[in-house]
Amino acid sequence: MIEVFAGTAVFASIVVFYVLFGVRRAGGRVMDRADANAVLFADRRRELIEEGRVQTLDTSTLVELEEELALDLIGTDGPEADLEGSGTGDSQDPKPDTSKAQGPDAAPQDIEGTRPPVRLVALTAVAMAAVAVGLYAIWGEPHATNLALAAEALASDGVDVDDLTRAEKALAARVARNPEDATTWFLLGHSRMRLSDYQAAASAFARLRDLAGPNEEVDAAWAQASYLAQGGMNAATRQVVEDVLAARPDHPAMLEMMAMDAMRGGAFEEASGYLARAIGQPLPESRVALLTELMRVVQSQLDPTRPFIEVLVKVGDQARRPWLIVFARPVEGGMPLAVVRRRVEASQTVILDDTVGMGAAPRLSMGGQVEVVARLSASGNALAAEDDLEASTQPVDPRAQPRIELTFPADAVRGSAATTVDVSLDAAFEVDPAATVFVIARDAERPGPPLAVKRLTAGDLPVRVELTDADAMFPGRGFKGVEALELVARVALGGSATAVAGDMESATRVGPPSGDPVSLHIDRRLP
Repeated sequence: MIEVFAGTAVFASIVVFYVLFGVRRAGGRVMDRADANAVLFADRRRELIEEGRVQTLDTSTLVELEEELALDLIGTDGPEADLEGSGTGDSQDPKPDTSKAQGPDAAPQDIEGTRPPVRLVALTAVAMAAVAVGLYAIWGEPHATNLALAAEALASDGVDVDDLTRAEKALAARVARNPEDATTWFLLGHSRMRLSDYQAAASAFARLRDLAGPNEEVDAAWAQASYLAQGGMNAATRQVVEDVLAARPDHPAMLEMMAMDAMRGGAFEEASGYLARAIGQPLPESRVALLTELMRVVQSQLDPTRPFIEVLVKVGDQARRPWLIVFARPVEGGMPLAVVRRRVEASQTVILDDTVGMGAAPRLSMGGQVEVVARLSASGNALAAEDDLEASTQPVDPRAQPRIELTFPADAVRGSAATTVDVSLDAAFEVDPAATVFVIARDAERPGPPLAVKRLTAGDLPVRVELTDADAMFPGRGFKGVEALELVARVALGGSATAVAGDMESATRVGPPSGDPVSLHIDRRLP
């Protein structure tokens, strides 16, 4: 692009030079009147002869008219008149004599310095055209229209095959001229994918990988083209797919490829896991429907005696929370054993089993009762947010293959607060209003990390807050099953959740969740 701007500047400079040079010459000197009048006389004489022929004038009349024309042009504006005016000190009027006829046959009156330099203008135009052609030959793009069409085709759902074919040829011609043009290789690869020329697309993306270096999206595009060209996944393609998933675990296209490859090998449990993750991504509805149907086929091939939970979720008006997260967790708390994420629908069924487990975490098949939770989320993140809605079941045993239903009425609200806390700061302490204040809840009967933490600032105090499952430190580990809470409030001068010397803290209070409000007064400094 820099070369194009430089070329344009050179071209503009040449044009400006020619035009200014021509104007300067036209205004800076007086044309040779003798030459000009001779040309004008010849033109007028030809017109007189033609008029004489049309009007059948005799020869003598034509001669008289020619003599009169000669006297008019040469005698009045000839060199003698010019010398006469320039040789005296009197000021002479340089303007033409406007008393002469002004009709269509009148001689031009702007010969002196004002008539356009036609020859110079013509030469300038030729020079401009020559320079333009030269610059275009160096930097021009003869297939610009087709290149624009290629970009437009990739952005649209449907395109005319003939148009896309022309665009593909234009892109191929461009990279032949400029093999280092990464952007054109990108467009060329995707154009060939749209034309189902997968082998050629793989070649384009391979070249792009050489130019671009490590790049997640380029690697993914090459892997897709290679997979389709080969009709399956070889070792090189699998390695690239695994590398992409390592960088982006929820890449939809890579998950689909892994699922298809697992199905080809009869590994239906593995395929089910990949499909479950792919369906949980923000995909077009048509794609989600296709993958969901494929999931049903895969699950029909799984062991019918395996432990699983079938969950029917019915949702009211929850347009503000587009994501549904369904998970099973141990009754006593801890990390989820199985998780499914879907776009919210009015009614949908999900299956929780080992195929949607949490990697190396304990699995549903290991036994024990679990609690099933359905969460409506605005963000779709694993961690609960303040505005999320939840519904849960009584403990169930996955080995019994239970079928349960969870319903969110239109007026559903977040679960009730676990406990209410009044937090205040002793007036004896002078604290920056921006200093961090933590309100911490622990299980009084089980040592370990906090169950929940709420973060405030000293400027918020005094304040009443509610600690709920939304404040849980770990997903699925809330206040359920906790008989006694240990509560404390602390001003963390360094902003750290870990208490350090100099921090200010309240006395510790112990009480049951959802009891009367607990008062936490920060009135002592840690040694």
